[in-house]
Amino acid sequence: MGLINPAPDVVDFNDFRALQPLYDAAKAAGIWIVLRPAHWATSQVAGQLRTNASDWRAAWQAYIQGIIDETVPNQITQGGPVIAIQIDNEYSQNPITNAEYFVDLEAVYKDPSSGIVVPLTYNDPGQGRNFINGTGAVDLYGLDSYPQGFDCSNPTVWHPVTTNYHQYHADVNPSQPWYFPEFQGGSFDAWGPTAPGYAPCRVLTGPDFQSVFNMQLWASNAKLINYYMFFGGTSWGGLPFPGVYTSYDYGASLMESRELTTKYDEIKRQGLFLRSSPEFYKTDWIADSSTGLAASTNPDAFVTLNVYVSDLSLLYRPKLTSKSSANITFKLNVTTASTSLQIPLATSSIALSGRESKMIVTSYAFGQSSRLVYSTAQVFFSGTIDGRDILFLHGANTQAHEVALSLTGSLNPRDEPSQVVFTQNVAGLGPGETLVSFLDGVEGLVTIWDSDTQLVLFADSETAATFWAPTTALPDSAGDPLANYWSLGTNDTVLVGGPYLVRNASIQGTTLALRGDLKNDVTLTVIAPRNISSITWNGVSVSGDFSGTQDTNASLPTIIGGFVGQLQTSSGLTGISVPNLEGWRFMDSLPEVGSGGTMMFDDSSWVVADNTTTNSPSKPLYGDGRVLYGCDYGFCENIVLWRGHFVATGAEKSVNLSINGGEAFAASVWLNDVFLNTSFG
Repeated sequence: MGLINPAPDVVDFNDFRALQPLYDAAKAAGIWIVLRPAHWATSQVAGQLRTNASDWRAAWQAYIQGIIDETVPNQITQGGPVIAIQIDNEYSQNPITNAEYFVDLEAVYKDPSSGIVVPLTYNDPGQGRNFINGTGAVDLYGLDSYPQGFDCSNPTVWHPVTTNYHQYHADVNPSQPWYFPEFQGGSFDAWGPTAPGYAPCRVLTGPDFQSVFNMQLWASNAKLINYYMFFGGTSWGGLPFPGVYTSYDYGASLMESRELTTKYDEIKRQGLFLRSSPEFYKTDWIADSSTGLAASTNPDAFVTLNVYVSDLSLLYRPKLTSKSSANITFKLNVTTASTSLQIPLATSSIALSGRESKMIVTSYAFGQSSRLVYSTAQVFFSGTIDGRDILFLHGANTQAHEVALSLTGSLNPRDEPSQVVFTQNVAGLGPGETLVSFLDGVEGLVTIWDSDTQLVLFADSETAATFWAPTTALPDSAGDPLANYWSLGTNDTVLVGGPYLVRNASIQGTTLALRGDLKNDVTLTVIAPRNISSITWNGVSVSGDFSGTQDTNASLPTIIGGFVGQLQTSSGLTGISVPNLEGWRFMDSLPEVGSGGTMMFDDSSWVVADNTTTNSPSKPLYGDGRVLYGCDYGFCENIVLWRGHFVATGAEKSVNLSINGGEAFAASVWLNDVFLNTSFG
């Protein structure tokens, strides 16, 4: 609020404060927005903040009205990306003045003249049951949770997995979707001399944490999840929360430098599974190991069962609080659409490599008309490309996996892949159902089945993470504001493997245009509609092998719509030549303490700190009556210099300074031009 509304009735949405570029970028990328414009962070008015006090209500009116004006035309109902607005954050419903503050906010947002029609939400800091019912209740309650904590100095020490999310939801708001406005996506690094930096924070909340804790949310029936942070970036000037330094990297999936990480790989694998699995959205929690579900042959495997048409069992190891990363193996009792089985049927067991979760699916639909029986391999992607049902599975190459399914269509000729075993007429499976086993050691992309009706692929998990599935808007969707949103504007996609980042894809006639980034020279693998006969990368034509000729089919993932080519980094971008940096102009940033500066520096124009009263509720505890609070003199944040003078007698041996800069500050002290010490707040 302070940035956009720095003074009464001054509301500025220009330049870097603008919301419209954010909304436009979200529409281009097909990303939904829950707007969180809460004004609690940086505002200051007389008296206690965030109550129904009249002065506080008057202070936020212009800001909230500005938010409304910017957001109304960008709601989903008007073709925009905004699906909800969070009216405030992490607050208590008690005392009543707090709750009535929410009533005041809701009255402005829900005024018929405002134009806001999307739901109003709230983020509860823990299981506090705030604003679900009663005065100030919102349309959609949400919970924030940071179960791993923030001890980046000990990144391999885990906190217990939270297992009561589902029960809490069933107790407090079972009629609403289970919503997490903030779930731990990283950790802040509290600044100071003992700060470990963000690299260990990325270990504390790394891919193994995401595997176990994120999927536990799914198992708990969570339907809307926002990870805090997915990208933290940089906090400039005096804007950061004072508990951290200027970098807000947060150990997130995207680094402050915008580089992708292994955390991004894991979130991409999870995200594509969710996008590919519409039946999963409708599943409901049935039971788990803590409520008596006896599904695993090994009690060290914690199992949660979620059921709709397909059953999904989440597996992970409980008690993951130590540095142990020992493996466990087990079999799982499952129910399919036609029978009950103990799986796996051919490979020896299901394995969890230390801190790992798996989603075991049964009766899982993929494409328009296919449904597998079960899979101990993980689903990376499923869907339809050019009328064919596509299933892309993955798993660790140190483990064995298997899938049972009906393979349909006329098989296109290709050599049977090594380390993959096909078994038919397996006890427990029905007629026409095939068991496909992936032995440990499989690396790279392997084509399992390539017919006119189905394409089934398998890759090790690292290779799977090199693939992208960008949406391709429908040819006649130019006027559709939601054209880039999956399931609303389009259900069309292509699979693209190899590039560091694929930003978008579009199809014009027989040309597939890809845009993205490279970090190294890579092999480009594409699975697209069969009529594609040319591919461009950032506007440049890519040469390679298209499906359709017997000579090239063996090297392609599929002989229908397959392509393999090479992408090379530009020779002009392989390095940076730094010129000689000469002739610099500079100034002493602290002339007050430079050599001889303390005696020569003229501070006669400085503000004299001689106030004897203050509006601060915390009065000076001692001194000669003068108030030395910087904000009383107009210096409220960033670096503030204080100068004091005394006439030395020669008998001085020490100085005692009491310095208070608020939360997480530091103060450095010089005597004349001699540095004495730095105090960390």
